[in-house]
Amino acid sequence: MDSNNQLAKQYRGFLDTPALFKENKNFELFSFSGKNKEYIYKLELKQIPENLVLGKRVELFFQDAIKNSKSQTILAANLQVIESKVTLGELDFLVKDTLNNRFLHVELVYKFYVYDPKIEGELQRWIGPNRRDTLLYKIQKLKNKQLPLLQNKITQDYLKDMNLPSKEFSQQVCFLGKLYVPIHLYGRYFPKINNSCIVGFWLTLDAFIDRHRDDDVYCLPKKENWLIHPEDNDAWISFADSVNNTKQSLQNKKSLLCWKKTPTNSYEQFFIVWW
Repeated sequence: MDSNNQLAKQYRGFLDTPALFKENKNFELFSFSGKNKEYIYKLELKQIPENLVLGKRVELFFQDAIKNSKSQTILAANLQVIESKVTLGELDFLVKDTLNNRFLHVELVYKFYVYDPKIEGELQRWIGPNRRDTLLYKIQKLKNKQLPLLQNKITQDYLKDMNLPSKEFSQQVCFLGKLYVPIHLYGRYFPKINNSCIVGFWLTLDAFIDRHRDDDVYCLPKKENWLIHPEDNDAWISFADSVNNTKQSLQNKKSLLCWKKTPTNSYEQFFIVWW
């Protein structure tokens, strides 16, 4: 596939990702959606390093979207705050809302979580596919570390040196995500999160094998392509190849995202988990 075309598909998938919360008591939310006419699918970014990690990739997409916005501009991105050669942290984006004449500090989060009903506590149940990350941990990190950095004296001095009104910045979080629930709970309502973010389910390898039907084809996308809509994919592999590749990954305790396409051109997306 042409690399520019692949990049455009990733960008569209990024823009189409809903906010993980409709409201949140811990922080104000940054309203962001490709379905909003404020943000358009035109990608001015033409090329990025192939090995660029997903988190840095979405930061570039965010910048491109704001660049195309009619009412917002980027003042600074990935602003590292350093004191005595020690990095205190980083501000993701400083944005000028020209429509409302406001200055914003925006933290960008893009996450993939699965729901484990065996864990106690509703928010605690949303975890990373490899069980190394949790939604609650990210919220606490935003609340206790990333957002307070703006008020640090060193940060305030940085902003003054940049001729920015340090005391006028308000803070918002652009928290985007895709969620996957146990297959037997797919279609249920889940409290405390935006259910529009639930795009698929998770299952074990045995369950994946049991659900296969003749002529179904699959894709095990690289992580940078997790942003893409499955229907935008044009490279599919056989069931046998997908099982072999999945077994190797699960042996290394690495869950895999999988897309399925049926003969009738319907699509599913799900994680095959190792645990």
